[in-house]
Amino acid sequence: MDIKTLDSEKNELKLKVSSNEESLFMLLKGFLEENKDVDIVGVSKDHYLIDETEFYLRVNKGDAKDVFKKALADVKKQLEGLKVK
Repeated sequence: MDIKTLDSEKNELKLKVSSNEESLFMLLKGFLEENKDVDIVGVSKDHYLIDETEFYLRVNKGDAKDVFKKALADVKKQLEGLKVK
């Protein structure tokens, strides 16, 4: 898997992953949509047969990379708390 930063400014982050990571990004998107500092968050694929997924995040407050990292940590924390039957 190859992760490329397509664009990165303080308030924006755009990543392209060369694998089918749409599920992970959709999970992150759900967490980020609840964050009041997030302006726009999106996930896109050019075609379902192409294993490339793009992720876009724009925040209206703070640093986009920090908001992204916190969402990753929140997802990890919630998944670790799951009990498997």
